[in-house]
Amino acid sequence: MKEDSTRKRRVAIAAVLVLALFALGRFLQHPPSAMDVLSGATKKTQTAELADTYALGMPQGMERGEQDAIAALAAGQNTQDGLPDSVLLTVSEQDEAAQTYARKLAHALERSGTDCRVQTQSDAMLRAFAKEGKLQLFLIARDQIGRKQTQAYTVQELTREEMEAVR
Repeated sequence: MKEDSTRKRRVAIAAVLVLALFALGRFLQHPPSAMDVLSGATKKTQTAELADTYALGMPQGMERGEQDAIAALAAGQNTQDGLPDSVLLTVSEQDEAAQTYARKLAHALERSGTDCRVQTQSDAMLRAFAKEGKLQLFLIARDQIGRKQTQAYTVQELTREEMEAVR
């Protein structure tokens, strides 16, 4: 009887250990960001209209000519000079209007010879990645990101009118 009880306990401990190791492996592969944990990052309703002002972040390590050319295209001006070969533009997954604009900007960049991919992130993840300097280009409503979170970037502020000029 005592051996049977000991065996059951060992099997239970082994099962719990296997589950704990599985959970730890999943956590290490896909860790939640501290920002998500602290903010309770939940999906909010998507906005269908552009906000009044957006921040277009470009890394400070990017050449000044490339920054100027991207900023000009982002504001609806035509340019062919000084653009990088490829860019990855990250935009808020909660802001439908910004996603539409990002796709228009990507097409404008591609017409000018720059390969551009657009990806979406939650606001919390976008802010966290921006703060860490891990994004190539990002677009987010100006009121959704602070100055401290954009220290690694040159930020071009875009008005709704400038953004609507992009075709």
